[in-house]
Amino acid sequence: MNLYRQTQYWKILLIGLLTLIVIATILYSNYLAEKLAGEERKKIELIANVYKKLNSASDNLDISFMFEIISSNTTVPLILTDEKGNIIGFKNIDSLRAQNDKRKRAHTNCLL
Repeated sequence: MNLYRQTQYWKILLIGLLTLIVIATILYSNYLAEKLAGEERKKIELIANVYKKLNSASDNLDISFMFEIISSNTTVPLILTDEKGNIIGFKNIDSLRAQNDKRKRAHTNCLL
């Protein structure tokens, strides 16, 4: 009888430990996802601000630094459109998928 109780205690202890590991893993994964989302949001805001400044840049402004920021972007998807919503260019997007979406879309809003 004593051996049976000892085995039950070990089972309960292991189940409790497993539950703690699962909860800790979920919480840590959520923390990492939120941190990553915040960093990506900052990158998008930076690139959007660069495009706004390029759009309103004067002739005497050195824009080489802004182009360096844009060219170093390898993760944030960008779609450049004209004032009518026609796609002029894109970056970090699957080109075949973008071409298919371009044919399906009647109106496109300018993102930047």
